Amino acid sequence: MGRLTIGELIDESLEFYGIKSRDDALALVRRARARSGLSEEHALALAHSKVRAARRAK
Repeated sequence: MGRLTIGELIDESLEFYGIKSRDDALALVRRARARSGLSEEHALALAHSKVRAARRAK
């Protein structure tokens, strides 16, 4: 499977976690990044790996 764009990752995560709007998802990502202290690149890589793990678990 190829790399996902940020938009694709957000869309898949929205569906997986049952979040209704993109704004809700962006707020969730902003809060998580603020708490984690991760760079945007590191946070995105971590989120991508978690989405892949969730797909495998289905």
